[in-house]
Amino acid sequence: MNQRLIRSLIPALLMIWSFQAFANTGCTADDPGCIAIGEWEFKLALGVGKRTNPLVDSSDIPLVLVPQVSYYGERFFIENLELGYTLIDSEQFMLNAILTPGRDSGFFLRNDINNFFIDGAIEFTHSILPNDEAIKDGKIDIDDLHKRRLAGLAGIELSSAWKNLQWQIQLLQDVTKVHQGKEVRFAFGSQRIFADQAFSASAGFTWKSESLLNYYYGISTDEAGETPFAYEASNGLSPFVRLAWNKMLNRRWQLSSSVQYERLSSAINNSPLVEEDYVLQFFVGGIYHF
Repeated sequence: MNQRLIRSLIPALLMIWSFQAFANTGCTADDPGCIAIGEWEFKLALGVGKRTNPLVDSSDIPLVLVPQVSYYGERFFIENLELGYTLIDSEQFMLNAILTPGRDSGFFLRNDINNFFIDGAIEFTHSILPNDEAIKDGKIDIDDLHKRRLAGLAGIELSSAWKNLQWQIQLLQDVTKVHQGKEVRFAFGSQRIFADQAFSASAGFTWKSESLLNYYYGISTDEAGETPFAYEASNGLSPFVRLAWNKMLNRRWQLSSSVQYERLSSAINNSPLVEEDYVLQFFVGGIYHF
């Protein structure tokens, strides 16, 4: 099974976009749409885009210069911030063990590594300030609540393909003991290639456990004090849809555009920390292959 083909269509734990090529042992240096097994690939996206931030009084995340790094060996692979090892690679399916950062911390920490790769990071210690510092003008001041740290997730990834449809599911667990929560990411998609252009469409969902969502979006009674802002999140499922288009110009450059819409679960949307019930991300620009 073509590992790059499956992974290129899934924004799983997902990335803001996939500027993927197809890797196989038959690649040549003259083929810009393919990278050989055992070789590193470096790209830089330059363009205009952003990822909206659903938190109260928070700035959106700009997408202007976005690096991409990937490496695929016989078993071991790296795709930006995701590390993996292929356990089973058959004609029917592929099973990988993976390690990847959680994404929710990117909304809270501006210098979170997720925001540099758009898809952690500088670790902050927990600190709960007095209630009158956290609650201002009848609103939650996110900066004065306890810091939401980046969590490292590990688990398994199963992917397969049927005709022109590819699907992937990831079962993940916090192994850094930040929130000790669980996450399930599922996506399916299809890609059409016409000469030097590629069109892809995908959809799926992310399910997050109660402990994960409560860590990021919950508000403890100590933080809320006598105000009505105390909130305990339950588990929740957030669906998404995504469209993307790429056009190769030459061996070094390609044009790319993508848009993704994610509907946040009620467990996130009901939090006093959240004012938008969706996350929209888009990008239009070029990609340079080093």
